[in-house]
Amino acid sequence: MLPDLVKLPIKQLAMHQISNENNRKLMHRTSEHQNLLDMLTRFSRDGQCNSVIVSGPPGSGKSALVQSVLQEAGKQRDFAGSVIVVQLHGLEHFDDRSTLQAIARTLRVESDLEGRIFSGTNEQLHFIISLLQSGNTETLRVLFVLEEFDLFAQRKGQSLLYTLLDVAQSRVVPVCLLGVTSRVSVGELLEKRVKSRFSHRHIRLRCDWTLDEYVAVALSLLHLSERAPTGVGAAEKNDFKRRVGQWNSNIDSLLRHDENCRSVLVRHLQIYGGRPKPLINLLSVAVALLPDGESLLTAEDFKSAQQSMLTELALPQLCDLSIVELCLLVAANHIDNGHRPVSFESVYTEYVRFCQSKMPHLQYERDLIRRAFDSLLESGLMAPASDSAGCGDLGGVALGKREEFVCLVPPEILVQGVNQYPNRPEDVRQWAARCCKR
Repeated sequence: MLPDLVKLPIKQLAMHQISNENNRKLMHRTSEHQNLLDMLTRFSRDGQCNSVIVSGPPGSGKSALVQSVLQEAGKQRDFAGSVIVVQLHGLEHFDDRSTLQAIARTLRVESDLEGRIFSGTNEQLHFIISLLQSGNTETLRVLFVLEEFDLFAQRKGQSLLYTLLDVAQSRVVPVCLLGVTSRVSVGELLEKRVKSRFSHRHIRLRCDWTLDEYVAVALSLLHLSERAPTGVGAAEKNDFKRRVGQWNSNIDSLLRHDENCRSVLVRHLQIYGGRPKPLINLLSVAVALLPDGESLLTAEDFKSAQQSMLTELALPQLCDLSIVELCLLVAANHIDNGHRPVSFESVYTEYVRFCQSKMPHLQYERDLIRRAFDSLLESGLMAPASDSAGCGDLGGVALGKREEFVCLVPPEILVQGVNQYPNRPEDVRQWAARCCKR
């Protein structure tokens, strides 16, 4: 900490603490972190060619986990001296051409490709890798990190994935493939020839934290270090320690013992599961709502932050949904008032029951309703339930009875969204209103 930071208001110090990536401790990810680190260590040391998928719900900390492991592995001499990390993103590198250009740029072989014509992805990628043989191939390794891995898997022919895994098996240069995805059953997207070359390692991030674990994460994000930096006077040091101590004492009391504050965290846990990102957003908004000066957080700040998040994030999306998607959300909320996981079957049954009694013209074919349900998952308004999120391989679980989901839109926000929905049917409005009365 720089000496000048001692003079900053507590509010600014807290915002810095929450937003600083280095302070976002990956709590309760110890085993996943160690498993991935061990794999990369073996890759850098022995050249073991592996492939692994890191998956989990949106906001579960997949990318943060991968970057944390890469940062720690980079401190190892073997890794730093031999591994080239090629980071690709399915949204940015949207086709094989742009992906191959990014690979060549990272490996610094762009000039060698100028003027050459290749018959396809396979030939070009093999040529790029062969250029690395001119160096010391005994120690050189290439790690490919594919964010939004499912977008790579959805490309026609899956030539890039096949060629990467083919290069890994050829062992011309040791290659490791690390995919990151929110897709529930990404294995179902892989063609046989690709799946047969995959190592079938799967690190699934669960979000089944208890309330005490959730509170512990919040405390780690809000708690400030009371150690003042060197280079400041005794008076400034004592004042800093007093201010920070007062903040920390208030945070401990608020999160551990204040029932109103804990009820906000309970609700946040029910709505979002154990995903770190929504919790980080909640704390950031709560601190941002504080007036300038040395104000301390209260339970009301947490309530206001939660209400602000739910309103600003969910309402605009609700108004853009189709009437079928909106009705599916209402159906999910009617099942135990949205407080327990639901299956597609249970939501479908509730939806059909409503249509048969009130709006038979909305009773479309089952496949269409299923596609609407998939759309809700992709938009983040529904998500896989934490207790059904884990799977040990790339086989996945088909959307159906066995897989459970949670609705991320609470009843009162859903009712507001339905009320603002353009040309809403009155029967849907009344149906949604009953969500809050159950």
